[in-house]
Amino acid sequence: MALILVPDELNPDDCAFLASVANGLVTARAKYPGNSRRKAGLYGEMGEAMVAIQRIEQERGTVQELAAELRQVAQMACRLAVEGDATFSPEVQAQFPCIVQPDPTLKPHQPGFRP
Repeated sequence: MALILVPDELNPDDCAFLASVANGLVTARAKYPGNSRRKAGLYGEMGEAMVAIQRIEQERGTVQELAAELRQVAQMACRLAVEGDATFSPEVQAQFPCIVQPDPTLKPHQPGFRP
């Protein structure tokens, strides 16, 4: 398991949510390896999150159900940001994962540093 440093300003609930997103990424990549239509997956997960919000507003859903949907949104957003999408042109797809770059101003001892 790798150590990921996070900003000191995050609270334990933030860290727990991010850890659950990371664990879900491992599962998602094992279940759906390779490049696929992640944009469609992200749209689908966003729709499911909106349904969960509506269910809460109608007093038929739970916060836990919404959190589960939002984890899936975050996982798909991460995969799209890092891995790209099969529908992108080869020129665009070749740029991934370059859009996720560490902050060059951070040093290893500073909060938020990611190698």
